[in-house]
Amino acid sequence: MKTMTYRRYTTIGMNKRKSRLLFWIGVLFIICSRILFFFLAGADVEDTYGYFEQAMIRMEKTEPVFSSGLSYGFIHALSVALRFVGNRHFMAGLWQMILQILWMILFLTGAGMLLGWAAGFAATVVLMVSPWVFHSVFVIAPENYFMLYAALFLVLLGYYAKTAGEKGWRENFPGRFYLAAAGILLGVLCTWNYLGLVLLVLSVYVQIENHRLWKGKTIDRERMMGTGIQSVSLLFWILVGILAGLMRYTALTGLSILQQLGWWGAYLTDFRKQGQEVGGLLTLWLITAWAVGMVYSRLRGKPVKPGEEEMTEEREETNGGTEVYQETDAGEEQEKVKFLENPLPVPKKHVKKEIAFDFDIEDAKMEFDISVSEKDDFDIS
Repeated sequence: MKTMTYRRYTTIGMNKRKSRLLFWIGVLFIICSRILFFFLAGADVEDTYGYFEQAMIRMEKTEPVFSSGLSYGFIHALSVALRFVGNRHFMAGLWQMILQILWMILFLTGAGMLLGWAAGFAATVVLMVSPWVFHSVFVIAPENYFMLYAALFLVLLGYYAKTAGEKGWRENFPGRFYLAAAGILLGVLCTWNYLGLVLLVLSVYVQIENHRLWKGKTIDRERMMGTGIQSVSLLFWILVGILAGLMRYTALTGLSILQQLGWWGAYLTDFRKQGQEVGGLLTLWLITAWAVGMVYSRLRGKPVKPGEEEMTEEREETNGGTEVYQETDAGEEQEKVKFLENPLPVPKKHVKKEIAFDFDIEDAKMEFDISVSEKDDFDIS
């Protein structure tokens, strides 16, 4: 029996076209909804927490007061933006609108790679219609600034999960550098806000699923990185990112590294300050959106695992020429194929036959013996 596995190009191509269509519809929806709401809402941009006042461009250079790493980074970024547009609340709100458009597009991309494009689109729609996310543009706060980096890490994690799940992670310089960049970014996010720890938990889940997928399977150790090495490498660079962030803060506060670690622990448990920088309602909307995406992916038939393709098809060829087709989901164990009976006539099987003698061969030979006298003369010349 000859077995041949191939991709059903028409179906895969159609699914890819649908995925691209969903992505660009989402991007268009994000851009149009943010711009229209910002210019038609008629709301004033408010500096509720004083971030704009600290970021304003002044004649004399002043250093903002350090309260947290996220606030410090946000004020510096806003200060750079105000150098080009001037000290106006409206321009600060416009800058935040651009940040929100960027991070929502990145969220759509990352959620699409982790949950599936349809589920990622559903999760992003929940955020797009959220009144709290709309209103966050008009309050000068680090929420959209933080979400830009968080969504960027979600994209890095989605690409890693998809690539490592499909064919393994390559043991080369680009592969190691990618893990280093993702780990350092996640480490900095953990020092910024508790949502960074949520992303850390999501990374652990992705790595566990990757280990289950490759457990017991042979990986070319010369070219591919094992799942254990991936986990250790990622964890190492996360710790490097955390240490780098805390070391940066020691230069601003004058505290020792141990004192800075104590400050970090107290900061993560100070939910009042955490809520000022990233609102609790935004966190709830993010959790709700992700839950909607996961439920949607399960309702479509099965939970989407990183790296899975849409569909594959197997074709079996038997000696009689019968072809049996079976559609299966990639990544799942193949079901046993039930072969169809060949309806076409085939040549009858050759049966070897032997002649059975039911008489004595010696008696038969005697019938041909003829008596010849000595006078008989045969001329054989």
